[in-house]
Amino acid sequence: LGYGLSADGYHPTAPHPEGRGAARAIQTALAQGGVSPEEVRYVNSHGTGTPKNDPAETAATKVGLGEDAAHRAAVSSTKSMIGHLLGGAGAIEAISTVKTLEQQLAPPTASFTEPDPDCDLDYITEGPRAMEIDIAVSNNFAFGGANASIVFARAGARPQGPATPALDRVVITGLGALTPAGTDLQALWEAYSGGRDCTSVEDGVRLGRVEYAAGDFLGPKERKRVDGLGLFSIISSRQALEDAALELTDENRIRVGAILGTGVGPMESMEGFSAGVIAEGAGGANPAVFPNTVYNAAGGQVAIKVGALGPASTVTVGHAAGASSLCYGCELAGADHADAMLCLGADSLTDTVIAAYRELGVLGGSAQSGAGSGEGGAGASNGGGSSMALSEAGVAVLVERLGAARKRGARIRAEVLGHAVTSDARGVGRLDPAGEGLERAMRLALERAGVSASEVVAVWASRCGLAVADRAEAKAIERLLGASVKVNAPKLLLGEPMGAGASLNAALALAAWEHGQDVGPVLVNSTSLGGTNFAIVLAPYAD
Repeated sequence: LGYGLSADGYHPTAPHPEGRGAARAIQTALAQGGVSPEEVRYVNSHGTGTPKNDPAETAATKVGLGEDAAHRAAVSSTKSMIGHLLGGAGAIEAISTVKTLEQQLAPPTASFTEPDPDCDLDYITEGPRAMEIDIAVSNNFAFGGANASIVFARAGARPQGPATPALDRVVITGLGALTPAGTDLQALWEAYSGGRDCTSVEDGVRLGRVEYAAGDFLGPKERKRVDGLGLFSIISSRQALEDAALELTDENRIRVGAILGTGVGPMESMEGFSAGVIAEGAGGANPAVFPNTVYNAAGGQVAIKVGALGPASTVTVGHAAGASSLCYGCELAGADHADAMLCLGADSLTDTVIAAYRELGVLGGSAQSGAGSGEGGAGASNGGGSSMALSEAGVAVLVERLGAARKRGARIRAEVLGHAVTSDARGVGRLDPAGEGLERAMRLALERAGVSASEVVAVWASRCGLAVADRAEAKAIERLLGASVKVNAPKLLLGEPMGAGASLNAALALAAWEHGQDVGPVLVNSTSLGGTNFAIVLAPYAD
């Protein structure tokens, strides 16, 4: 019927002891599903059986449902019988919850011997319990303080279904950018518009690194135990909020969330943690580094350091991760899960990342021309081989629900009119050389935006110097938009920033409008090396 997401903004590994963030996820799920707390008869808990989680979840359940309803609901933990499946936990526990509703039989919590005095709900401990259940809640909470709650109904119990959400238009009000061009949007625009190659050759391959001093943006305590991915995410988020003149307060921060899109994840921390284990065995595992090896650790740092406590999640779709983040954030804001969403695209270069791309044979050692201002049109693409440069970046796009932006008198930079995602479905690491999947994504995005192909003034392309991907995109653009449409390819100058590519393109599209270029509806394309295609339609805001 509904779902809710939230962030604790409290600690990298421990839940908020009063369960505040988790309670908000439960309350949002109930509200989105049109469910009253009294209707909930069963809760499939996150239930890790740990001293910090279980009391916090008990508190969250009481706050989320209210004391009376919480004490009337039966609670159990599937993890007690099958273990903690980490990224698979939410999926398998949702299946268990659905089967509970189908069978009208709630599973027990195994190995329950003695209750914690802070855990005083109706835990199922005596074996499966037959009971009448129409509405059930499944909870999952994660390192970094990311919380998710889903409300399910027994088939036929709620024939009317959930109410249609109050959909609203979604606009962009803030941008933040750390790129190989510099540490702000102006530096990015000047590099791109001036045709400056922001990469350099290192050991035979082109790389684009972000040159910055973290101390210029964050104090020593804020930087403590935060890796490069976290720093990029925190700094760009603050820049976007400042650009949007949106100050987070105790009243509004629960309505501002953050979605992080990353292609390779926290590789710096994963490498650092693994190095100790490889060298010394289990004794070399560094507990200070381990929390950052979790993919949503950087998003959790944004919640803690920036204070965005609304919907929180991390997505990874390779080079299209930033596009996925932007689309997801727009859907959450548009459906009133939040007033504003920080949509982040971030990845950092490490020795292992560079070595992996080098061994894939996709990196080049020389620059490719035709990067910007329409050079080459849709048919432009390099020949055989690859001239792709690899880079890092942290880019934040702040999207807002139009009603919320108007209410606070925000400067509106652009509107997100529509988006779409498709798959080439060619298998791992394979792209459709004809670009039919990307063409389908562009066509769907335009249809949803209510924009005709003839109205598109420019494409901000995924083109990065990788021959097979560039040719596929060029074919798709020409079939849909014609050979004369203007195609901008910033990655040829700035490098392929992995998960931040679409975020960077979106920021440049808006910067171009501010400088009187390509003003009108534009397509932002993004394709992963695994054949997942995103197309996003941006346009200047019109009342």
